[in-house]
Amino acid sequence: MAILKIQRLRMQLHLFKKLRNRT
Repeated sequence: MAILKIQRLRMQLHLFKKLRNRT
């Protein structure tokens, strides 16, 4: 299902943003 893929991408993006904000 595409929904699962989107959810995974969203999670990755969220983590990436969090890491970026840390710096």
